[in-house]
Amino acid sequence: MADGLKIPGTDYVIMYAPGYQFLRQLNIIDLDKEARQTLNSVKRYKPSTTLEIGERPLAEDLPKELYIAVFGGVGSGKSCLINSLKYVLGYDLKRPYEDITGERTGVCSTTDGGKTRGFLKVFLTDQIAVFDNRGMPDFDEATVAVVATQLRGLRENSDNVNWNRNVVEKIFDAKEMALKDTKDCQIHIALLVVSASDRTLRVKEMEDFAKRIKIATSEFPIAVITHIDEAKEHRVEEIVSDLEDIGIQFIFPMRNYTIRDHDVDPETHKVMLNLLQCCTRQGDKVMKNRPEAECRIL
Repeated sequence: MADGLKIPGTDYVIMYAPGYQFLRQLNIIDLDKEARQTLNSVKRYKPSTTLEIGERPLAEDLPKELYIAVFGGVGSGKSCLINSLKYVLGYDLKRPYEDITGERTGVCSTTDGGKTRGFLKVFLTDQIAVFDNRGMPDFDEATVAVVATQLRGLRENSDNVNWNRNVVEKIFDAKEMALKDTKDCQIHIALLVVSASDRTLRVKEMEDFAKRIKIATSEFPIAVITHIDEAKEHRVEEIVSDLEDIGIQFIFPMRNYTIRDHDVDPETHKVMLNLLQCCTRQGDKVMKNRPEAECRIL
């Protein structure tokens, strides 16, 4: 009889196991201790818990959830990123990869983007929610102004976000609708997603966007570089350098999981968990330092 590999906790034996790739296909590659601790920390997170007890705002001054908005160009991998983060957080429960945000094709490439209809809210945990925006055609002044209003707690009450609409007219012409809890509307952290495989990418053109994020939230956006497996190493390094030059401190190069390719990779899991942990820490800093503003839906 051929030698086999017994799967711990089961009666099953793998009769042929040629190493890492075979185990990876079965999704039984284990995360290291540090990654598991990060996973547990993120899943237990509640607003202000990353702060020292003496630094935490009063409970009544805190929002109920951490809100993260995802921005980026068309096809940069925003929706795949959100699907991937949800998948990574379900690792210990063996949850399958799901198309929550409308990825559909399983590719998530710069040539097959633009599927997102509007400002879609997805809960990653009970206390962490992300908002998936439509891809931005550019980062001009009008687009950046719409982003700024969203971050401050203004929401467009429709299925589609029109980046080119006149923001001033929208604010004055629309009927305002007050919400009961004004702390549950503002965005705390912005993720800027850029694709390493996008040959048209000009990071320098995003400088005004990054500065407006800083003004609105008190923190620069956190950057995610996707499609790193489709680009040369020097290109990724170049993008990291350009992002640092415009003031962005936290940068996470990674490859997204997709419908077609979501075999568990420990390194990918670890990077995504570190990204989420960074979001919770930076989000708590924002909650502590930024006064809550009136929340309105347009």
